[in-house]
Amino acid sequence: MKTLTISILLCVAAAAALADGFHSPLLRNQEPRKWAATLREQIGLDRTDSAEDGLGDPREARAAVPPLVDFLRYLDRRNVILREFPDFNYDDIPGFKSETEAILIAIGRDAVPLLVRTLTTDLKGGDARSDLQLAEDFIVRVTRILVAIGEDAVDGVMGGLADPHPAVQKTLLDLLRKIVREPDFGADLAAWRRWHVIFLAGRSRNPAAVKDVLPMLADPDRRLRLAAVRALGELRSRAAVEALRPLLVEPADPALARETIRALVKMGDEPTIPLLIDLLSHPKMEIREEASTGLLFLARVSMGFDPRAPEPDRVAAIARWRAWWEAK
Repeated sequence: MKTLTISILLCVAAAAALADGFHSPLLRNQEPRKWAATLREQIGLDRTDSAEDGLGDPREARAAVPPLVDFLRYLDRRNVILREFPDFNYDDIPGFKSETEAILIAIGRDAVPLLVRTLTTDLKGGDARSDLQLAEDFIVRVTRILVAIGEDAVDGVMGGLADPHPAVQKTLLDLLRKIVREPDFGADLAAWRRWHVIFLAGRSRNPAAVKDVLPMLADPDRRLRLAAVRALGELRSRAAVEALRPLLVEPADPALARETIRALVKMGDEPTIPLLIDLLSHPKMEIREEASTGLLFLARVSMGFDPRAPEPDRVAAIARWRAWWEAK
């Protein structure tokens, strides 16, 4: 078996070495850095300083994804050959792998479907390369790219979870946990799907979605309540204010309090100010800190409150906040 493996690797190495001086077809007649600069310019990555402006031409970006993914596989494939045969002398392309990753990350959402599809294929072992463990580095790399793309990758990852293959399920659920971080549903796919509905509502920025999210504030699953508060903050609809304020009365959950404060601040809800002043004396420092930050945003003034200061200093600053509010 080992002899067969070495023979196959030698064939792969020979074929790769003959391919345009061991360069990807992407790089024919071009220096790697020049090729990268040209591609970045074509898809508009060097023409904007704002992610909100998007890429120069989304069609150019989508067209660039397949060759970029293929090139990453090509480089990782070469690395495996180098590990098996360290005496082989190949010219390296310093930093180009990270450059290719960076371009895919910048393309973002448009790169996700192919990345997830490629990842799923390799995880299922549908490619002969998987039998030789030539896909391992590539799987790690694609996973890292999807994590870096962040929430724009969520829909594609959720779609990939329709595949019941155990390796696909495990890898994509781990991916979600790295992208979302909080709340963490672990391997509970049903909970992740319920969360995804709330997530989509928040991302829609459609105020009409508030009526669908509000009932989730009473869900028995604390993680879904947290997701609902975050989504309501994204929606920025004042229709949610009356439902959110009670969550700040004697809060026991710092994460829920934090998201509630942030949601009400995004809505510009000044009547929340007295509740935030009350929270400045909360025994949990992280809640005092979030309340203090929320006050700065809503009131646009500072009373010198430091959530980490000794209690007498905090009490004096709270008194200044109360006097300011009463005089307002």
